[in-house]
Amino acid sequence: MLRAGERWAPTREKADKLLDERLAAPFTADANDTLYQWDASRDYNPSPGLERIQAVCWLSIPRTTSAIRQRRIMDRELERVKNDHLYLIPASDETRGHATTCLAKFWKQQVQEFLETVPLGSMPGPQSAMRQSKAA
Repeated sequence: MLRAGERWAPTREKADKLLDERLAAPFTADANDTLYQWDASRDYNPSPGLERIQAVCWLSIPRTTSAIRQRRIMDRELERVKNDHLYLIPASDETRGHATTCLAKFWKQQVQEFLETVPLGSMPGPQSAMRQSKAA
């Protein structure tokens, strides 16, 4: 199976052209936000508090060969989360590694199905906060 990048740029010349095009494209996101997101994930470790999670959780990850070790760790740790739902995105010619999670076509249906199972009022939101403030 070809990776998507290999399909888009199977030769060095095409890869260089693709890179040049991407570097020339406007970057519309806030650079500081992007750097913060990458930096924040570098040493983040949710493990100490996994048992305290009460919300229904959804996790979607691309399944890649390089993720096998991480998957074993994740499976072990998810046993500690009460209401977890894991969806693995099968690797294909259309997936883009970790960037696949940005492409809703790979997980939209599963998230819709998941949201239909979440009990109404199970998580605090603007309406429950309004009810609490009126009761006070």
